[in-house]
Order: sequence, then structure tokens, then C-alpha cells
Amino acid sequence: NGQEIGLQLREVFPATMELCILAFLFALLVGIPLGICAGVMRNKWQDKTISALALIGFSAPIFWLALLLTLFFSLTLGWLPVSGRHDLLYPVQSVTGFALIDAWMSPSPWRHEMIISVLNHLILPVLVLAMAPTTEVIRLLRNSTSDVMDKNYVKAAATRGLSP
Repeated sequence: NGQEIGLQLREVFPATMELCILAFLFALLVGIPLGICAGVMRNKWQDKTISALALIGFSAPIFWLALLLTLFFSLTLGWLPVSGRHDLLYPVQSVTGFALIDAWMSPSPWRHEMIISVLNHLILPVLVLAMAPTTEVIRLLRNSTSDVMDKNYVKAAATRGLSP
């Protein structure tokens, strides 16, 4: 379009960072409890279920998962929007470039609805981008927790009646 690449990058960088930060937070919030649960419940149905879901999530191609989730949640059920950063009904003024922060900082009387709209538009991209990191967090924490559960001091505490 004739613009310098630096200008174009400055325009889209905040949206990219917003997605990355939210996907990272989602991966930690979901992966840590599931990984610890799988490690504590070693070789039980909970561990096998969580590990199987993590393996499936890690193996699924992200572009394919994005298409399936969009097809199901947006086009079939109509629960989530297909594209965009917010509904066109709400004129979110770009101050920081982060849609969520811009909606929150808006002086509009419809600020609450703007925030909900931005969150609805972020759900699918964040879920898809968080899939691989979530499965890695689950795997790492499961292995770490499992190693700790094999330590002598944990076994000694268990023989004294303490639960893990």
C-alpha cells in the first residue's frame, strides 16, 4: 500500500501483543492446575484423561483447530463473532492499540458493552493460540509434580498420614 513497513508494524503490533499476553495467561491459568492434578493423580483416570487431552491438543494443527472452532462456535452455534476486534456498533477509539484497554478507557456510556464485545472477539483467537503452550505447561508440571511425589520426604510424609 506504499507505507513504510515500520508504520505498518507499529499499527498491528499492539493487537499481536494483546493476543500473545492473553494466550500466555490462559495457558498458565489452565495448564498449572491441570498439570498439578495430573501429577498428583499419577496413573489414575484423571491423569490419563488430562494427558490424553494434552496430547491431542499438542498434536492438532493450530490452523485446523482455528477453522473447526470458528465453524462450530461462530457459524453453527452463532455464539461468537467470526472476525474483527469489536462490534461495529461501538466506536472504540484506538489510544493504546490494545482493544481491551481502549474499550476500558473509553468515556462512552456503552463502555461495559464495548468490553464484552472485545472479549467475545478475543475468545477464539486466544483459545487457539493458547493450545500449544497450555499442553506444554501441563506436560512440564505433570512431570515435575510426579518427580516430587517420588521423593523420599513425600513418601515419609505419606506414611505419617499426610495426604499429597
